[in-house]
Amino acid sequence: MSNQLDENEMLEMYEWVDSFTLSNPKKIISRDFSDGVLYAELIKKNIPNLVQLVNYVPTMNNEQKKINWNTLNKKVLSKLGFQISKSDIEGIIQCKSFLIEKVLIKLYKKIKEYKDKMQSK
Repeated sequence: MSNQLDENEMLEMYEWVDSFTLSNPKKIISRDFSDGVLYAELIKKNIPNLVQLVNYVPTMNNEQKKINWNTLNKKVLSKLGFQISKSDIEGIIQCKSFLIEKVLIKLYKKIKEYKDKMQSK
């Protein structure tokens, strides 16, 4: 993923995330999303039949976080037409600055595309 973040895209993404009630309130976004559970919840709120939340375990364990993200990649994100690289998953797990924002912006765009495609059918 590129290192550039568009400020407007970021603000729009934050508003989008904040428009949903998630299982945990957003405090420190990089930490809150590091296990993939809230990311899965966002998808579930937008495209309910795409995600089974029982597949994602809230955790502080890095190995389980990796399992969660790999499951998201394989079972969900591939159906939306993108995946998160292994190096980005490692960075997300380690709460690397602004990395979760990049993948949330990507998710936001892909969900909009998916919904537009479904409406046009």
